[in-house]
Amino acid sequence: MKAKVDLTIAHFLPEGRETGKSCVFRDRHEHFSCSQMDAGSLVLRGELPAGLYAMSLSTRDGGFDVDTTMIELTEWPSMQTVKCGPFDFDHPQYRMAVPTFRVQVGDTDWGLVWCEVPSPEDMAAGRIRAVWGVRVAASGPTEIRLTISAEDQGRLHWENVAEIVLSPDERDFLPFQLETDTERPHPRLLADAEIFAQLGQDRNPIQEALLQRLIARIESGRDGAYDYRTSALALLGRVSGKECWVKEAIQRTLTLCARAEWGYHDAPEIMGWNNDRDAGDRMLETALVFDWLYDALDASARQTIIAKLERHAAIAERITTLQRNYWYYRTSEAHGQGLWNGFAAAAAALLGHSDKAPAQLEWVFGNLDDALRHLPDDGVADWPTFNTRWHIYSLALFEILRGRALEGHTPCGRGRPECVRM
Repeated sequence: MKAKVDLTIAHFLPEGRETGKSCVFRDRHEHFSCSQMDAGSLVLRGELPAGLYAMSLSTRDGGFDVDTTMIELTEWPSMQTVKCGPFDFDHPQYRMAVPTFRVQVGDTDWGLVWCEVPSPEDMAAGRIRAVWGVRVAASGPTEIRLTISAEDQGRLHWENVAEIVLSPDERDFLPFQLETDTERPHPRLLADAEIFAQLGQDRNPIQEALLQRLIARIESGRDGAYDYRTSALALLGRVSGKECWVKEAIQRTLTLCARAEWGYHDAPEIMGWNNDRDAGDRMLETALVFDWLYDALDASARQTIIAKLERHAAIAERITTLQRNYWYYRTSEAHGQGLWNGFAAAAAALLGHSDKAPAQLEWVFGNLDDALRHLPDDGVADWPTFNTRWHIYSLALFEILRGRALEGHTPCGRGRPECVRM
């Protein structure tokens, strides 16, 4: 049996646990030092090469009050108030049910890490864990600061942390050689000029039926959260050339770009802010309008959309790096899938307009490929089975962007041609 290689760079263990006093952590590899600055902050210092790193912590048994991850809900039909959970997010109150702490690397604030929902074993043991990722921009002396959020300093204490681990992050993917052409003209998202020409002139019966159904939906005025009216208008306007549909799609997009935030609430950095499928769907629709109706946009509209997509792509890149073991990494559930798909569309639309777009597109592709390669052999897992559309959109986006099939190029295509070719 092949021995497992220990790639740990630093492994901090505590040497003092007296409540209310500084807790001294020692790196057993003696690569890093650790100082507790105050009750809420630890500072880790050492030498690191530039790159992506994974970090984790766990509290000692009995070191965390797991009841604080429960929330009160009304039971039906008794209408009695009961405690339920554990939860990561308290939806009625728009607050995190798990504790959070801020991560800074040098001068870069990576944001809030959300601790994981305690497992049944963790609930029984009274402990909580967190796993996160950070990127070090330049090789050399590195300072990593961890600061418990003010609202959580009453339940998460450094003296109750059993260990902190720093390791290389396997998500630091080698270039995947997507061979995308940054000068490739618009349109290029989910359809190119040839596909649109075929849809405009030579639709098959199924395409015609779908188009008529889409027209009926638009003319009925439907505009629900998942009706995707804006991108439907852009599609119909592009295929038919009907000016009223083109104008409405552009106006709706510019109105959306004027909104400060794209989540379903405005509380920064917690779950559901600009880091959910709501933001992902808005990135998707905005990117599609920009790409499909590019020639109909004036210079001012183009710059407005580019700036907005750049902002939200940057937020998506940071949150998908940071929340390493949450819904984004190998846990292919709907909220994460929706964000990844919107992020992919934004990065693809920005090729040739933003210097960061090629690397962002590689990041999305690498994570999508990795997630799909870790599906069960039979492909059956709750979230991917019942929420397949975002994965299919993402696979189709990359295939059309490259101009040829993904199968044979990446493991996520091999064995799943029915997904790639849909």
